[in-house]
Amino acid sequence: MKFNIKSKTMLVDNRIKEFIEKKIGSLAKIIPKSEIIPVDVEIEKNQNHQKGDIYKVVVQFLLKGGKLIRAVEKKETFRLAISKVKDELEVQVKKYDHKPESQRKKALKISTE
Repeated sequence: MKFNIKSKTMLVDNRIKEFIEKKIGSLAKIIPKSEIIPVDVEIEKNQNHQKGDIYKVVVQFLLKGGKLIRAVEKKETFRLAISKVKDELEVQVKKYDHKPESQRKKALKISTE
């Protein structure tokens, strides 16, 4: 997996990059190995006057066949937001992976029309 990490509202240092690559990179176990997937990660840090800092994490990538996998989470801590996004992505990938090939092609055909 190749990560494209972007943030307009906070500095992304090596520690944050390593954490993202470790958490989201663990999905490589359930994605076919023949695919090198560019993974787009967007991070926002917003300040809420009542709750303090809120982190919004958006992760998306395309699977073979054109299926877009995307998850968005808003949490009080950056690590919690990444963990929740990883869990959601894992559910989506497993759900897509268990569909028979004929259903995937049918779903893609309908979505492109």
